Amino acid sequence: MFFSKIPLIYTHSYTPFRFLFLIYYFYQHPTAEIHLKGGDIMDTQYSQSVCLKGHQISSFITTSSENPKEFCEDCGSEVITHCPSCNKSINGYLQLDGVFGGYDVPVPSYCRNCSSPYPWTSTALESLKELINLQDELNDEEKDDFSSSLPDLISNGPKSKVAITKFNKYSSKISSGFRNFAVEIISSIASDVIVKSLTP
Repeated sequence: MFFSKIPLIYTHSYTPFRFLFLIYYFYQHPTAEIHLKGGDIMDTQYSQSVCLKGHQISSFITTSSENPKEFCEDCGSEVITHCPSCNKSINGYLQLDGVFGGYDVPVPSYCRNCSSPYPWTSTALESLKELINLQDELNDEEKDDFSSSLPDLISNGPKSKVAITKFNKYSSKISSGFRNFAVEIISSIASDVIVKSLTP
């Protein structure tokens, strides 16, 4: 059976919820090595450093760490570890006490504390709007409607499906070059579910 093959040691220190989480994690990451140990639970939440254009520098920043790199080696942009709007740290890797393994930490699009878009999100949205305004195949009303739907397109909210429908509708009127550029930008700030919904 599947459960009998999971190399985990369950101790009294771990709640059933945590145990189920670890089962799910192992299912999603079958090559990861996961080990548990007993004792008090003390999880560690790290911060992450990201450049203003959205390149992740590190997902293991702590208050005791050395100062992160000030500029991105890929694009030269300034590197931040806190939200520019509310100064809340950007969540990075979550180390569960007693769990040894790894996972990819995504770069968030919006601040979890004040809901403001991070600089890379704002830049991506502005770039998309500029691309839309350059498309002669759309009239002004269509351009405005298309542009206004962009925040819903990347937010995974109730209006995301409407925004996806609008994207597919309007992009079908435009050259494939626009769609390729737009999807590339969207993929940097939206979830894989959203990106896969954008039909060619």
